[in-house]
Amino acid sequence: KGEIRTLKTNIIDVFEKQYPLDINVIVNNRNIVLGDALDLSISSWHGNEATPHTHACYVYCNNKIVEKFPYKQAEWKHSLLKSLYNTEMSYTPKSPGKYKFVLFAKDAAGNIKTYTTDEFSVTASPLELRANVGFKKYQTGSVVNITARASGGSGKYQYAYYVFKENAVIEKFGYTANAQFKYTPKSAGTYYVLAFVKDSLGAIKTNATSEFYVETYPLNIELYSESFNKIVYCGAYPEGGVAPYKYAYYIYKNNTLVEKFPYIDGEVDIYGYYNDFYYNPKNSGKYKVLVFVKDSAGTIKTKTTEEFEINLDLKLNRTPEIENSITLGNAINVKTYAIYGEGFYKYAYYIYKNGALLQKLPYTNNANLAYKPKTTGIYKILVFVKDDAGETVYGFSNECTVKAASNLKFTNAQIPETAVLNELIAVEAYAQDGIAPYQYAYYIYLNNNIIKKTNYSEYNKTYKFTATKAGDYKVSAFIKDATGAIVYGTSKTCKVSNNPPSNYQDMTLYTYRVETYSSSLYMEFMVRGGMGPYQCAYYIYKDGIRIKNTP
Repeated sequence: KGEIRTLKTNIIDVFEKQYPLDINVIVNNRNIVLGDALDLSISSWHGNEATPHTHACYVYCNNKIVEKFPYKQAEWKHSLLKSLYNTEMSYTPKSPGKYKFVLFAKDAAGNIKTYTTDEFSVTASPLELRANVGFKKYQTGSVVNITARASGGSGKYQYAYYVFKENAVIEKFGYTANAQFKYTPKSAGTYYVLAFVKDSLGAIKTNATSEFYVETYPLNIELYSESFNKIVYCGAYPEGGVAPYKYAYYIYKNNTLVEKFPYIDGEVDIYGYYNDFYYNPKNSGKYKVLVFVKDSAGTIKTKTTEEFEINLDLKLNRTPEIENSITLGNAINVKTYAIYGEGFYKYAYYIYKNGALLQKLPYTNNANLAYKPKTTGIYKILVFVKDDAGETVYGFSNECTVKAASNLKFTNAQIPETAVLNELIAVEAYAQDGIAPYQYAYYIYLNNNIIKKTNYSEYNKTYKFTATKAGDYKVSAFIKDATGAIVYGTSKTCKVSNNPPSNYQDMTLYTYRVETYSSSLYMEFMVRGGMGPYQCAYYIYKDGIRIKNTP
């Protein structure tokens, strides 16, 4: 008790063991074509890591040094087993031959480790160019297509074009990446195009197209016209003159000028110049189009289409439709289908019963008539449609048999057998026959005493109330139809208590949906069991710590 003893260990020497510096290199894109780049990934590790490693590179071509890259600090990267120092570099050979790289890694103590890659080949072929023209002959204003095809050399190509007329340069177009060249001659003569190609190392090759001849022809128009879906179409295809062209159109109805469309630009594709024109006539008649084409020199040529007869008279494209049968008290609904004519339509209706005219309804803007018969019989509707020009069309509907309605009958009133205190209870009442629409009113009873009465409402087929006291609830439902007839009935009893129903299940909560956005988190939960309605609150946690309460 209170005794102290001491023990002394042997002396242990502690020293730091340093692994030797090491290096590795990954070379992508071996055996490439001159002009392409080589990608190298240099990694080193171990050695003295008091400061980051540095990397250097010597480039050899045919075993001779052609370029040196001095030491540069590498980027530190961490792995599970060791620290890595990495350098990414890209090199583009400047001449063909056999290449290799000697890579150097140096640590903080000045230790150096080298790595020599395998040799790989950089090949080159001479830059070549071939320029072609599409045709031997063109007309002024047409499009000449020149295609330049390059091969060999290195990297990506760029193209330039000189246009010659009568062996003299008249236009120059600078370097672009476009191997397709389009040129529009403005005058007659003998032409050719000298194409240039330049590769990524600056090598240039030229080639001239064969000669092509440009002639001037008189301006002429080819027309194609047709009528479809009450539309007049005209396609104008000019030739000759001096392109490009402009187009204008005059519209004639029954040989009278009714509308003018001013000059507009057209379109051009590989087949030549053209313009499409569509016209929507406003009324019936015989239509034709006078087409004007004006070239760049101001020359104008006209041509007229054939004549098209367009019928846009007002008409019923379907017979008016009504129901085949209804019960008295409901409405006959008329659907009318009119097309064409001018402006807005107006509608009038003649009501027929058992083949005799019963009532006339004057013209209004109402395209959908709802007519309520007052007696039984066989009805049909004569519909008149008039447009703004005064033109009128008409048509009879099908027949509708109007039958006497059966007396209103109460079907039942439904209420749950059990509920818990403060639960929302839904009552539904049902009737049949009579004349719709129905209206509903309710008396609420607790232990055979009326505790609430509601007024009639067309929208309360289902009525809901909250049972605030325990006891026996029942409901008397009153249903009134459009004639004022009333029927009623009483539901079964609903027992309300603090005891859960026999089919009660414990409440469970589970996550239904989780989504993350750039700056927000969205979560949706689902509840099963228990008894609604539910109330919810949320605790928000971050890294296990509650950071927010949502009541």
